[in-house]
Amino acid sequence: MTLKYWNHPSRAIGKSDKMESINKSKIIAVEGSDEVNFFNALLEKLNISDIQILNFEGKTKFSSRIKSIVNIPGFDKVKMFALVRDADNKPPKSAFDSILSSLKAAGLPLPSEINSFTKTKLAIGIFIMPGDAKQGMLEDLCIRSIEQYPIYNCINKFFECCDKKPKNESKARILCYLATKNPLVNSLGLGAVKGHWDFDSDNFIEIKGFFTKMQ
Repeated sequence: MTLKYWNHPSRAIGKSDKMESINKSKIIAVEGSDEVNFFNALLEKLNISDIQILNFEGKTKFSSRIKSIVNIPGFDKVKMFALVRDADNKPPKSAFDSILSSLKAAGLPLPSEINSFTKTKLAIGIFIMPGDAKQGMLEDLCIRSIEQYPIYNCINKFFECCDKKPKNESKARILCYLATKNPLVNSLGLGAVKGHWDFDSDNFIEIKGFFTKMQ
């Protein structure tokens, strides 16, 4: 089985290269290409360049990908392995326990809590989005970072005018916000690549702290 990866934000735009080996000693597994773009932009902001991001292509594939990653060429040289997943509409501990179960099945070290790394030769850490022990997803973290902007009040008024709310209001609010930005992009991750998210916002302190632990 092969995984997809991008080494730099620009490569994730419209690309879907297949990975046959791991080429860095620090890796981060994420849910999709949107997260790849977003976290590559964040790592660039943090001046961290020695991390490879792996696209696990959805939270439903985390279990199988974790079990198979130990057999991918280059994994034996990995020193730090971070896994980032959304909590969605469940308590963050639910996603955390799910990842722990998969790590255990793969014979890998188990972090004792969210936002921490093991003290083992292969250090493994887990971060559950949006962080702060809350339910939700990456989109919710980004929404919190713009709540102080005047445009956010306009977005709220727009949704008050809607007869029927979207199934995923967080994603819809993200698209509304991005529609006001230049250059125009249609995804959260591309918005990060184009500088539409303020990574200096206090809302990103927790996730930035998690990644700086990998330095």
